Order: sequence, then C-alpha cells, then structure tokens
Amino acid sequence: MREIMYSPIAINELTTVIKNSVAECFADMPKYKDLPVGNKKIFGVKGLKEFLKCSEPTAIKIARSGKFPRYQEGRKIFFYESEVLKGLSR
Repeated sequence: MREIMYSPIAINELTTVIKNSVAECFADMPKYKDLPVGNKKIFGVKGLKEFLKCSEPTAIKIARSGKFPRYQEGRKIFFYESEVLKGLSR
C-alpha cells in the first residue's frame, strides 16, 4: 500500500494547481486545444440576448459584428462569456 503524505496548502494554491492540471489534460485533446478553459458558454442569439439584457435584433447585430468569435458544435452556435465581454469592452 502507498504511503500518503499530507501537507497544509492554501486554498488559492490548491485552486491554481487544480486549474493547471485540468488545463494540461485538455491541452492534449485536439478538440479542446484552442478553447478557453473554465469559461461559461452562451448558446445562440437568445442566450446572448439574455446575457446582455438587450433585444433580439440588437443581439443579432452584436453577434454579426465580429468583435468576438463564435463557435459551432453541429447546429448549435455558442459564445464564451469572457470573450463577449472582452470584445464589447474594446
């Protein structure tokens, strides 16, 4: 049986270790290589409308503006929250 050694670690250090470990695991997977890690997805124009609290025509204009990337899985279009916020802050 293996011996387990316990040592105290701060929560923020533990969080960083876990994030880095997960990012390393996903980096080896080609499908997820270029996708941001730890980011919430916004599905479709209706999801973008709800996220930005605007009308549907405005959400369509914003989505087509090209200020942030959009992704597609099959027939579903989605955006990442951080990329939307970053693109609109420019």
